[in-house]
Amino acid sequence: MKKLLSIAAAVIFLFPLQAQNQQTMNYDQAWKKVAELEQKSLPRSASEQVNQILRKAIAEKNSPQTIKALIHQGKYNLAVDAEQDTLIFRHLTDMLGKSTDPVERSVLHSMLGELYLQYYQKDRWIINERTAISGFVPTDMKEWSKNNFYDKVVEHLNASIESYSSLEKAEVQSYGPIVTFGKDSRHFYPTMYDFLALRAIELFSQVGEDMDLSRSLAKKKIALSSLFAPAGEFGKLNFDPQPGEYNLWALETYKKLLVSLSKRNLNTSVVLAELDKTGYLAKLRNAHQQYAFSSLQSMLKEWGNDPVSLEIVDKMADIYTTQIEGFTQQDSLKRTEKTKELYDLLHKTIQAFPNNERTSILENRLLQLTQPYFLVKGNNTFDAEVEKKLVVEYKNLSKLNAKLYRLDSPLSAVYSSNRGRQQTDEKKTLIREIWIPLSSRQPYERDQTELELNITEFGSYKLEFESDPVAEKEGNNSFYFSVSGLAVFSRLSAKDTYEFFVVDRVNGQPVKNARINIYKLPGSWYNSALTLETTIPVNGVGLAVYNKNISNNDVFYQAVAENDNGSPLHSFPWSYYPQEDRRTQTAETVNLFTDRSLYRPGQTVFFKAVATTTKDDSSQVTANKSLEFVLRDANDQEVSRQVLKTNEFGSVSGEFVLPQGSLTGYFRITTHNGNAGFRVEEYKRPAFEVT
Repeated sequence: MKKLLSIAAAVIFLFPLQAQNQQTMNYDQAWKKVAELEQKSLPRSASEQVNQILRKAIAEKNSPQTIKALIHQGKYNLAVDAEQDTLIFRHLTDMLGKSTDPVERSVLHSMLGELYLQYYQKDRWIINERTAISGFVPTDMKEWSKNNFYDKVVEHLNASIESYSSLEKAEVQSYGPIVTFGKDSRHFYPTMYDFLALRAIELFSQVGEDMDLSRSLAKKKIALSSLFAPAGEFGKLNFDPQPGEYNLWALETYKKLLVSLSKRNLNTSVVLAELDKTGYLAKLRNAHQQYAFSSLQSMLKEWGNDPVSLEIVDKMADIYTTQIEGFTQQDSLKRTEKTKELYDLLHKTIQAFPNNERTSILENRLLQLTQPYFLVKGNNTFDAEVEKKLVVEYKNLSKLNAKLYRLDSPLSAVYSSNRGRQQTDEKKTLIREIWIPLSSRQPYERDQTELELNITEFGSYKLEFESDPVAEKEGNNSFYFSVSGLAVFSRLSAKDTYEFFVVDRVNGQPVKNARINIYKLPGSWYNSALTLETTIPVNGVGLAVYNKNISNNDVFYQAVAENDNGSPLHSFPWSYYPQEDRRTQTAETVNLFTDRSLYRPGQTVFFKAVATTTKDDSSQVTANKSLEFVLRDANDQEVSRQVLKTNEFGSVSGEFVLPQGSLTGYFRITTHNGNAGFRVEEYKRPAFEVT
């Protein structure tokens, strides 16, 4: 679910909304410019703009804007000058010492907890190499070990929800500057305690990720099944985290939150928190598979007549989908059974709440479950005399027809697989249209049928499919195949020397009168066409040798013989590089790492790169070299870029701010000879709307 209650990396959090009225538009415009500079990865320019805001805020005694500017400035100090990366901690600690308001102090503690965690994550590769320090904490934070940072995170996050009496009385709408309000949610957590507890859970979830949670629970004699118990029973569990038991704090905070919500009779919020907890427990994979679904069923039984059941069913659908995707072809009956259960559950819940805004989530799931679909499977090459059949798997189709074409050239299939689309100038001759019989099934059921191809003439062929309704198909709506009596094997015998062996596809005997056509691609797949480079006859045992003297990498071969030109094109085997050549070559490599594997839109991705140069079987770091890093989105489009120089150890650190509102999915940071990928997903905790 879209996150509608959040705290930004730079927040104005200490004062109620009324304190923000003075000259709001001026500040808004200034911060908009800062955001634009961040998107362009220009921290120095953004820092200069923030300095102007800071001077203005101090002159006007505007404390919220001062705090916001200081937090931003701390981030830019780190990006521009790594030696100033601890200033923000001193600034916020000073503010904490001067503040007497329990709510303000709680939010400051929350922010400090996050900053300590971010500092650790940014340099985790270095910090994790240090020996754990126990018994004292070094004055210089740059000497801290991992446990020192974790201890500070735990200290501040626990302090952020310690004043629960005051926080439960502080309404979240009074702190509008830290809340992003949304319009698509009917549920909310009304107090600052709820807000800070959820925030603490989110941060605690990142602490001790490398620790075995099931082992920590076993030491406490806590059964895994009890974690999925109703809120009342869960609230009685004794986690009692001791120093070093970092991975228990998220569960301890869930317990405190659920107890607080139950005490205030916020029953809908209890359900939302329980759903959130169930998602968190997915890290206990086996236990989640065993207990989560029955826990959700119990919740649905109790809340089936309430709109919150939409959220419960959505979580159940996640589990159903995982189960369905895990079934093999041999388990088709079980897959159909589970699919029917999911279909009926979605259909029933949608009918129960047709006008609820959240119903659209289940409607989308139902559409996906019944999405018309077909997939063609079978051999891509057949002998002329054998039976030729393809298997067509389909779902929710009333009609499926195919047009069978003979192609003038075998190159079309190569273009389709490499370009990802059909040739616009493809030359083909229609042979016949084929009606494919389909069974009448439920809209969620998959079925399959056979498609017979009564063809005996050598050549290259193509099937073009049309369905009603229009179906989703992997790739395009075409299937290429060949009819040929030839089979060809290839290998590399030496550098740039290739051997081809042509045999009869049925009996395996060498074909003495065959030839090997060599095709090359002069340019790219989008601006050039395959051209015939040369033709090589085979010898008396069906063997042909080709000495490659062209620089092209996209090179293909095809076996032909007399009237048989139906054999498909194949790409050349991988290039051969003798060992002695590799030793004299210089290879540059950049190893890229990100601090996490999963982010939300708008978050900062901290990355580290180590550049090395290898020659003569030895490697050394590449110092003082400028590297250009590019952030690419899920469509592989450039989002931002920056140039950084490696230090004396060949390493460099940087950061990118992920864009808000862009397509989520798999993002990459790329540089020459290196890249690192990560996922960007929307925040899925239940959304809140303050009313």
